Amino acid sequence: MHISLKVALQLLVFAMTACGPETEEITLVVEDYRVPCYYQLARLCYLTNEGVIYEDIENWRYRWGYQTVLQIKREKVKNPLMDELPYRYYYEKEIFAERVVTGSKFKINIQDPGHLTYVDESRYSLVGEQDIDCGKNSLCEQIAAALQNDEMYFKLELSHPANESEPFLLETFIPHSKEN
Repeated sequence: MHISLKVALQLLVFAMTACGPETEEITLVVEDYRVPCYYQLARLCYLTNEGVIYEDIENWRYRWGYQTVLQIKREKVKNPLMDELPYRYYYEKEIFAERVVTGSKFKINIQDPGHLTYVDESRYSLVGEQDIDCGKNSLCEQIAAALQNDEMYFKLELSHPANESEPFLLETFIPHSKEN
C-alpha cells in the first residue's frame, strides 16, 4: 500500500498534535492575595480572572499585596493521572503590577484547620506562607476556638499592612456554619 507524501505529512502533523501538549498564551490577572484551597493538602491558590488556580506558575515569584497582570503559557496535560492537575502554567512576562493601598481589606474562607497554624498568642500563619496579626483583641482566641470545632467554618477579614514584609492585619472574625 502506497501513501502519498501529502497524506503522510497530514498524518504526521495529526499524530504530533494529538500526542503533544496543547498550549495557549493567556493574559492572567492575579489578585493581591491568595485564597485557602485544598488539593491533596491544605495550600494557598491564586485568585485570577480565570478562576482559582491550584497550580504554581513556573519561573514566577508571587508578591503579596500586588495585583499583577501576566502573560503566561497554559499547557493542557495530556491524559493526566488521577491525582494530577489538568494544566501547567509557565511565566512569560509581567505586563503590569501595582501595590494595593495600605489597609485594603479582603475576606478569605477557612474551611480546613490545615490552612492556619498557631504562631504565638497574637499570630497565626496561612499555610506557613503569610502571617496574620490578630492585634490586641480576642480575635486569636476566637480562631483557636473555631479550629477546635470540626463543624465550624469561618471567614477572616484581613487588611494589607504598610510594608509587604509585615503580617496581614486581622480586622474581623466572621463565624459561619458549613451549611452557610
